[in-house]
Amino acid sequence: MSAFDELVDRKLIDHVGVCNFDVDLLDEAVDNMESPLFAHQIETHPLLQQDELIGHAQENDYHHIAYSPLARSNTLYISEITEIAEKHDISASQVSFVWLLSRENVTVVPKATGEDQIRVDFAAQDLELDDENVERIRDTNGPSGTSAVTARRGSKPDRRLVDFCFHARSGVDAVRITRRLV
Repeated sequence: MSAFDELVDRKLIDHVGVCNFDVDLLDEAVDNMESPLFAHQIETHPLLQQDELIGHAQENDYHHIAYSPLARSNTLYISEITEIAEKHDISASQVSFVWLLSRENVTVVPKATGEDQIRVDFAAQDLELDDENVERIRDTNGPSGTSAVTARRGSKPDRRLVDFCFHARSGVDAVRITRRLV
């Protein structure tokens, strides 16, 4: 962890982020670094809600970066999510994003295959779910994350993908927009 501090001191990086740490490793990072932890990226979605890790992010004031927020499209087939989407005339992906964004310190990293989908996903930050809908989605938490659902459905993704981050309340909207080939 001291290497991160050295990189910050030398102004080679501005912030420290980690990926796929458990709570013990996060505690070690927070306790042993002079620089504050800025972000922890880990798979998070309605089927793998990561309550303990999100709680840690809230207690220690860093961003919990939720990657794979649609559980490789599996959340699009959960009846509770599709019913909420129909009720509010929004997409099932937007319901998943709104639910994640309703949690303090959570930043969502959706993957989109085109500009139109990026606009739909980005619009989710302006939506809200009522407490009843939030609780319905909360109850979908699978016992072991994505292994609790069926295999990915749908067509192959476009070879040009766009990753982006947004967070409705943190001021890091559209933190990163990068294009890459898969």
